[in-house]
Amino acid sequence: MKAFFSTLIAGTLMLTTVSPTFANGTIEDGSRQEKISEIRSYINTSVPALIQELEDLKHKDDVTLGKVEKTIDTFFSEHPAPEAFNDPTLSLEDVFPAEVKKINQKYGKNKPLNNINAFMDEKKNSIERSDDKVITIKNDMSEINVYVSQLGEIFVLEVRTVSSNAENQRTSLVQPRALTWEYTDTKRTTGIGYNAQGNKMFTLWAEGSFKYNGKSVEVDTADGDYSRHFWGSTLELPPP
Repeated sequence: MKAFFSTLIAGTLMLTTVSPTFANGTIEDGSRQEKISEIRSYINTSVPALIQELEDLKHKDDVTLGKVEKTIDTFFSEHPAPEAFNDPTLSLEDVFPAEVKKINQKYGKNKPLNNINAFMDEKKNSIERSDDKVITIKNDMSEINVYVSQLGEIFVLEVRTVSSNAENQRTSLVQPRALTWEYTDTKRTTGIGYNAQGNKMFTLWAEGSFKYNGKSVEVDTADGDYSRHFWGSTLELPPP
């Protein structure tokens, strides 16, 4: 079930709600319900505990994206998911049917979310349960937002300044035509998704800057890429 325990996002943020997949053979109802209860209990316990670990980072200096990733990895290493997660006949829809139904009704299945910043802004402004949380960590050059959902999924979004407006302007002085243009800071946005077991599903990033001359705006630099990790193999990742 490791691959099925995510309703979160992939690619250019594809919200993927996964239906149950049934393997050959049957599982007795009693055993199945015990596994569902065990998984639900684990998620209901791990979510607030992880939130507290991430909240503690807000009181530390110079927290980087790498530090956030390490905190998440360490948490799940010290609090591993139960074996019940490995049952291929179960999904989040079995464990949290009402919550998954609500997500499906709101977003639809496989509906693309093309703006990861808008996704995080929505979550920051519409937290509906106390066990949903967006933790915001700021320093001089970056802002990191970590969304932990009530279903145990995690989405990390960092917006970091790679180079300042002044640095971009100095670079452009070698190009006479560019002297008439003003340049924005170069920003890098990185998004990382984890499933309810703490397995990294994907990493995507985009970096760029703009220039403007008072009349028009043009892209100055632009780059980006994504990586789908092992546990993200069932998620849809369209070409960039």
